[in-house]
Amino acid sequence: MYVLFSGHLRSFQTCLSLPFSNVAQLFLAYAYAKKGARLVLVARGENRLRLREVAAKAKKHGSPDVLVCAADVSRAEDCKRFVQDAINHFGCLDHLVNNAGVTSGYTFEDTADINTPTNLMNGNFWGSVHPTHYAVPHLIKSKGKIVVIATQASWMYSPQMIFYGASKAAMMNYFETLRVELGSSVKITIVSPGFVESAMTQGKHLTENDGSVQVDPEKRDSLLGFFPVRGGFECAKTIVHGVRRGDRIITDPSWFRVLYTCKEFVSKVGDRI
Repeated sequence: MYVLFSGHLRSFQTCLSLPFSNVAQLFLAYAYAKKGARLVLVARGENRLRLREVAAKAKKHGSPDVLVCAADVSRAEDCKRFVQDAINHFGCLDHLVNNAGVTSGYTFEDTADINTPTNLMNGNFWGSVHPTHYAVPHLIKSKGKIVVIATQASWMYSPQMIFYGASKAAMMNYFETLRVELGSSVKITIVSPGFVESAMTQGKHLTENDGSVQVDPEKRDSLLGFFPVRGGFECAKTIVHGVRRGDRIITDPSWFRVLYTCKEFVSKVGDRI
């Protein structure tokens, strides 16, 4: 799902990418709405009814205007269209929030067809690159911001999430490099959340056989392990506050930063097993 918003805070006209099944991303839209943001919500056509429900709730949370669009962010032409729809409707764009994504739950050796993970790259990587390509000229004009929802799996070794982590790592590197290229003309905030209440933490993932979507509670338990699940509302508040401060990196929950220091140690241990 994508959201555009313009509000009484200049820095808060935004375009967000939100999968409908992700509770945290819905709370993120509502958090923006509470700041007086005007929103453009974008999701696949089959989710249009749900999208209108989200739009109605966003208005109750304080958004004065909400535009609804149907699009597939993995398709460049769809992204070009909804960005232009946002400009036609609001006249400018201040924020682009890239957070569309889908996860996997299988190892490299379990991959039946190496082409199956292509869907992960299309959604997690190209689903952020496409809208960014069309939004950047407008963001330069407004001196706006890009917010990228990455994941701890993009920098931490996550067995059974090898392709998901790789797609998110590619996305993170892309935006780290884009930050250098754009300089001060467009600010970029990269968010690295842990496990947040969402479809993934309910067991929704792409299978290793044909890339179809399934919900498997046992798979969920094996992926989460001992890690606690962060509430969507708390995560959304942390993100919005960090973006308003102009943070370059947001890690939520904050204690996940400790895991980064363990990365090299885990790698060396793995080599000895």
